[in-house]
Amino acid sequence: MKSNNLFWWNTSKTDKAISSALKILSKRYPALTGKKGEGKELRFVKGENNICSVENFNDGFVITYGSNNMALRMVGNIIAGAIPKAQEESPFTTLGIMLDCSRNAVKTVPFIKKYLDHLAILGYNMIMIYTEDTYQLDDEPMFGFMRGAYTQKEIREIDDYAAALGIEMIPCLECYGHMEKYLIWNEAAPIRDTAGVLLAREPETFKFVEELISTVTGALRSKRIHIGMDEAWDMGRGRFLDIHGYVPPFDI
Repeated sequence: MKSNNLFWWNTSKTDKAISSALKILSKRYPALTGKKGEGKELRFVKGENNICSVENFNDGFVITYGSNNMALRMVGNIIAGAIPKAQEESPFTTLGIMLDCSRNAVKTVPFIKKYLDHLAILGYNMIMIYTEDTYQLDDEPMFGFMRGAYTQKEIREIDDYAAALGIEMIPCLECYGHMEKYLIWNEAAPIRDTAGVLLAREPETFKFVEELISTVTGALRSKRIHIGMDEAWDMGRGRFLDIHGYVPPFDI
């Protein structure tokens, strides 16, 4: 790559978190492998929240940024040759996506790391990985069986990588509904209401839901959690109906 297409930054004058993220991203984007005297310098100046801009100077660019993810977004614009003519302002403090890792598409750890690199250079600072039964539970051996379920070690590895890029990883779990893939197994019989819904108001179900949540949150830094309670259309119409009689789903 020609030196005029390379970029470097002074680590002693750059925010530690930004510098660390750029070092990681340089493995994915060769343009960030320049050295002093070989390529253009990237300078970073802290500015107002959610506002960023780029200005030229003789030997490089000055990035004024309000948040680290916006600074990385401007780096992405620079190496892509798409420098905005005016400052950019985001109306959001959190910019993220939900990546589906349940429906025959459980992404490998290397794939998610690559995806995180792309998100970081676009200015994202949050990711949810949607998992129905695609993570392992210590006390439920059939949960995620033959489904490519993530181990806690893998979840921590992804979270460590995301954090190094300034991206918060929030667990995205299902509770009660969307349990079809697990409820086919005999071990799940005590907590089965219908083919896809957990049996409400049962101690075993409460224990199971607590294990779902604690297993994943215990491997992540984030103090936030997304819990899905959606599409439990037939809640209360299976074994629950036999035990308790008809109760409207919202009351359950």
